[in-house]
Amino acid sequence: MPRLALTLLLLAAPSLLAQTRIAPLTNYKNWGWDAVVLENGLITLAVVPRIGARIMQYDLGSHPSIFVNDRELGNFYEPLPDSVWHNYGGFKNWPAPQDRWNWPPPPILDGAPYEARIEVDTPDSVALWVSSPVEQWRTPGLRFERRMSIYPGTSRVRVAQTIVNEGEEADRWSVWEISQAPGHHPGERDFENFWVYFPLNPQSRYGARGVRTTMDTASAWVGQVAPGIFGVRFMPLNQKLFADAPEGWICYADEREGYAYARTFELFPGAEYPDSSATVEVWLNKDPAYLEVEVVSPIAELAPKGGRYTFVEDWWAARVKGPILAVNQVGAVAQRLAVDQGRFTGRYGVFHEGRARLVVLDEGGQVLQQGVEHPVTPLESFSLDEEIKMVQGAARAQVQVQDRQGREVGILDSAALK
Repeated sequence: MPRLALTLLLLAAPSLLAQTRIAPLTNYKNWGWDAVVLENGLITLAVVPRIGARIMQYDLGSHPSIFVNDRELGNFYEPLPDSVWHNYGGFKNWPAPQDRWNWPPPPILDGAPYEARIEVDTPDSVALWVSSPVEQWRTPGLRFERRMSIYPGTSRVRVAQTIVNEGEEADRWSVWEISQAPGHHPGERDFENFWVYFPLNPQSRYGARGVRTTMDTASAWVGQVAPGIFGVRFMPLNQKLFADAPEGWICYADEREGYAYARTFELFPGAEYPDSSATVEVWLNKDPAYLEVEVVSPIAELAPKGGRYTFVEDWWAARVKGPILAVNQVGAVAQRLAVDQGRFTGRYGVFHEGRARLVVLDEGGQVLQQGVEHPVTPLESFSLDEEIKMVQGAARAQVQVQDRQGREVGILDSAALK
């Protein structure tokens, strides 16, 4: 396959309402770096192979969710044994636990140029694969691979991160996923508009509060914003939070503009996790002012000479104001489905283009009634406010979503009726 820097590919198919585009662009957005850009008409994903293959853009429409450090635009630093850390912003991966390498991060894994190529190029998906050189110093023998896939008609990005042990001895590592996100709007100090939400573990190892923090008195750690949901309000503090979330999701939100960016992932009950069994973490940075949304995999056994472990996340984006109460692969829930004398209400961000419909089921799951079809898209918040006359045997209501081709995506929300 030709090198990406020399290639411009367009993907189009009659079934797609919007083209999916793959474009390697020189000096993308005047950043001073070349980037590989994947688009599908809803989202834009930009990866910079030169600086550790960081994801430097994940936008829904024109709204950004990734922090880019203007102080480092266009810079590149040759990785060296005594390298200091240069904070470009973006999304990256480090091996965990951190106490095995302390600070700074492994310089080759963090900032060396990565190999990059398009692995999949079909009407159904596009996948970009990147690979690091082998780390020589702080975690010798480790190598990273990452595969990023996008799909038509959805804000979904699948991020599959693989840690590879190229060393001569077996080793044990976790994949640590770190995404830097804006903590204020450009030219403003409106920190109060930027939040992170995640579910609390009622049997948390951290006690009744459900989290461990490096500064217990920080007002950024708001606590429960809804039953079982913890909220972090950004403040420039240089402080960190750890949580053993019982469900595999965490969500960053710009509340003023009404955009939510969620990450979903599998949990492995009983597995060993680093950082005292944290599954999600939040870092608040003071200068520059940004926050980090972090997800941690279990610690994996890596055989010598090529042993590998892959941890998979899905990224999602939608227009909706929080607090975010739940996230699944259909959408984000801001107001749970409720019924009052036949009037059904709920408020959501939907991750797919298509149609949503309220459905009433009996105890056996048979459809008794259906509401009207509502067009949905990640670019617009979806509020349900619909009346259905209740019939005998109604046991459960669901908000079901289909994609643009009428295929079932899944259940956005549900509620018991008795």
